[in-house]
Amino acid sequence: MQTNMFAAFAYQSAKDWDGLEKHIELMEATHGVSELFIVSVGWLAPVMYPAYLEYLNVNEGYIKAMKKKVRVEQRRSP
Repeated sequence: MQTNMFAAFAYQSAKDWDGLEKHIELMEATHGVSELFIVSVGWLAPVMYPAYLEYLNVNEGYIKAMKKKVRVEQRRSP
């Protein structure tokens, strides 16, 4: 998930909104698999489990922010 965030930042820096839009699909897929894994077995690490759940929330927020950024920037482009 963190690597996906770095890649999304690179797309954003390059102002490649079409590339970012496609990359968001990968981010969503990765998030889904991560969520399934964390919810299924994350409780085996009870000290870290709350942090894992919070990281999922942060990742979800980042995906939403990138989607909004794509919408706004695509409207600006001629």
